[in-house]
Amino acid sequence: MKPLLVYAPYIDTFEASSTTKIDTKDICINEYCVSQAGTTQPVSLKQALAASYNTSAVRLFEQTGISESFSYLESFSFSNVTSADQTPASSLGGFRQGVSPLELTNAYTAFSNQGAYIPARAISSVQDEDGRILYEWKDKTKQVWSEQTNQEMRILLKEVMVTGTGTEARINAESYGGKTGTTNEEKDLWFAGYNERYTTAVWIGKDQPASLSAIEGEKPALVWWKQVME
Repeated sequence: MKPLLVYAPYIDTFEASSTTKIDTKDICINEYCVSQAGTTQPVSLKQALAASYNTSAVRLFEQTGISESFSYLESFSFSNVTSADQTPASSLGGFRQGVSPLELTNAYTAFSNQGAYIPARAISSVQDEDGRILYEWKDKTKQVWSEQTNQEMRILLKEVMVTGTGTEARINAESYGGKTGTTNEEKDLWFAGYNERYTTAVWIGKDQPASLSAIEGEKPALVWWKQVME
């Protein structure tokens, strides 16, 4: 959720760029505290997302504002995201019910559409034998963030796969980008991303949540995503 809820809203609100610096020091918002091992120095937004620094994400989220950040999600079809989710933890994916792989895939299509969103439909229209349209969706494209913001986000998301947490998913394509995701205790493993033709999200988990730490090191979500996209 970091690209959708944190980075794109921040870049769009403050007209920031991939080279804008953000702190990585430990941070507390009220009683919610996050620490970051490995660095305490400011890094670029590109570096922060590539390494998935949690402290940077929480800090960006706070600067944009929780309500402002969540306003960007209103265009997407997240059926289980409610006002109760508007807490600092949501910047790291801490939602009460979360989102489905299909919902996340739909949302990520905005990165390949200049920041605009339109729901995916399995059937685009129904026609009779003479080609007359009997039914078609009336969905309207929604501009979620600016085209300039989208260009910056594509730089960030590509860096994730070039030098960051998503290198195992890197593909031979004209354009690509994506983001990894892991919940506490490795109960859920995610990767969502796109190339010039497709957008795909992979989720690995159990019906009854349990740790996947035994396989997490093999990066299965990234490996399977790459196999699908190639």
